[in-house]
Amino acid sequence: MSEKLIKKVKDEFIGYMLHRDVEGVLEQINTVNELLHVYHNYIVNIESFYIGLPNIKQDGKILYKGEEMPIADDIYEAFIDDPMVNHAMIISMPKINKAIAMIRGRGHSTTLEATVADGIVRVNYFVPKNENTEMVNNLPGVRALTDDNTFNNGTNGYFEVNEDEFREYMTDFVQMIPSGEDNVYNRRIYNKNA
Repeated sequence: MSEKLIKKVKDEFIGYMLHRDVEGVLEQINTVNELLHVYHNYIVNIESFYIGLPNIKQDGKILYKGEEMPIADDIYEAFIDDPMVNHAMIISMPKINKAIAMIRGRGHSTTLEATVADGIVRVNYFVPKNENTEMVNNLPGVRALTDDNTFNNGTNGYFEVNEDEFREYMTDFVQMIPSGEDNVYNRRIYNKNA
């Protein structure tokens, strides 16, 4: 992801309003993960975008909206099974065989795009904050990070799995993404005088 785009999104998406330069944000998008990052910030910060979507399920911290579909159901169950997921939103779009999701509490605020075709689910993901390089680098299909990266550098990746194995795989995948408890960088900062 482009650092310039990340800064632009931070500057433009504030509170429940999109400020000033919408075209400037959109012109900088070059990848699906960048698009997801922009959508994530838009959805989180501009409630009117998703408020009209029908609620399918809500379990306190996890909201599932749109139209019900199996891969979105599986994502919902994977989030429910994980105590480290602080908040999550899933938007299901069966007409285009796609579900998008954002998980707070894993990789800071990881975004997912799951698409199903011919019995195969492809998940593109973006982990915006590296809280543990070793754990991030063990994610399936990840663009590996180096020791030179700080915890603020994120990464992306993708994996494919058979649709009938997706729920179990997704549950395992979510639990592989580092949480705040796995953050080795904060421990180094807090323990530097120890």
